[in-house]
Amino acid sequence: MKKDQLKERRQHSTSAKPFSYYISNIPDYFPNVPLHWHKEFELNVILEGAGDFITEDKHFTARKGDIVLTTPDMLHAVYQHGDEHCIYDTLDLDSSMLGSRDNGRVTDEFILPLLTGAYDLDTHITPAHYYYSELLTTAENMISAAKGDSPLLDMLIKSEMQRFIFLLYESGSISRKGSSVRKSSLMRPVIEYINEHFTEPLTVEQLAGVVHLSKSYFMGSFKKETGVGAVEYITQLRLKLARELLKSTEKSVSDIAFECGYHNLSNFNRQFRSACGSSPREFRSRSEDSKPAEQDH
Repeated sequence: MKKDQLKERRQHSTSAKPFSYYISNIPDYFPNVPLHWHKEFELNVILEGAGDFITEDKHFTARKGDIVLTTPDMLHAVYQHGDEHCIYDTLDLDSSMLGSRDNGRVTDEFILPLLTGAYDLDTHITPAHYYYSELLTTAENMISAAKGDSPLLDMLIKSEMQRFIFLLYESGSISRKGSSVRKSSLMRPVIEYINEHFTEPLTVEQLAGVVHLSKSYFMGSFKKETGVGAVEYITQLRLKLARELLKSTEKSVSDIAFECGYHNLSNFNRQFRSACGSSPREFRSRSEDSKPAEQDH
């Protein structure tokens, strides 16, 4: 089982530009952001509405003004909260912006333990936080600098990122676990398996066998840990791939449906319309005209 199967394919950072910025809108740009991980920190600032977030074993609703921070390799996802829209800024930052490649006691005692999961992190920051105003200003400064996109502003992002993490340590929002290894998710092996095989026929019994659980216990555990049922999660991945293929290829709708794991075109059309609010052909036409490019993260 390869963990890389769950790793997001999009490249968020390079050695020359160790960050990426984009704005997200659920459900207008995409219905949800399925569970995934990547090697960068991710900073989200909610601008409008609310969204249901998952960060490892934490499930919460983030609302306008809230900040969500995830560390490298942390499983995370975003889902629509009821019928509300969720518009939020996203900044993905390579750990080098925090000084992970530097030498010295700061890196040894505070940066590397955070990256390896030796410390717990409060991923959801609300106005009730002691340093909320300072944290929000710092986050907004980073996002504004990322939009400016210049080598000089990269210096500001790096300094503000360090200030952001300092404030979390100072307030107790980052604390030692007593273990040097990130806690492993019970469902991580099956999530990795689904991400590798979601275009193939899959059964709940088959997935339960991956983690050696009974069908009923597996179904309850999967939904508790990820926020959605296993079948719904598979559907999300298939439809995500379908949207990518509709936008980036000229393949027929039936060919795309088959490639994404559907062997019944009417079922594919029904599920696509339910999740995306339009038929596959309407989605392709709208994307070609003026639809903003979907941001997957």
